[in-house]
Amino acid sequence: MRAREALAHGKDPGAERKAERRIARLRAANTFETVVREWYKNRRDKWSAAHAEHVWLRLRRELFPALGDRPIAEITAGELLYYALYRMGDRGRATGHGVRATASTILNEQGWDADVIERQLAQKDANKVRAAYHHAEYLAERRRMMQAWADFLDAKRAAGDKVVSLARKAA
Repeated sequence: MRAREALAHGKDPGAERKAERRIARLRAANTFETVVREWYKNRRDKWSAAHAEHVWLRLRRELFPALGDRPIAEITAGELLYYALYRMGDRGRATGHGVRATASTILNEQGWDADVIERQLAQKDANKVRAAYHHAEYLAERRRMMQAWADFLDAKRAAGDKVVSLARKAA
């Protein structure tokens, strides 16, 4: 049936199939797992045998099932960081700095204003003059951003990804 459709649109069915196969080969050659296998092959000789085995085991168990067959070009830095921190991370022992770094990366990739992100994450402005005079709180934007962050985490949880709840200290 595909051949008839191609012919009906003035296309060569054989050329269409070849193009589809070429695209499939290119996608398979550039999957996350393919790229990481090459990276691992180039790095493992620099590590101890135990560390190399530990890295490989965690890649196979934690990252390949979630990201392995996806084209590397479709995986964002924030998504990779999310999986690396929460799937391969220290399970409940993530540092405040690591959580802030992850949130900052993901929120920046989602296109939120850098000033709003930094204010929400309580980061100090490196520019001392600007820090002395810039006191905007961005409350409305921060509320929208935090709702988007909550929606992002809810979507991850709904997809079966592990989302760690931060426990509150008793008052």
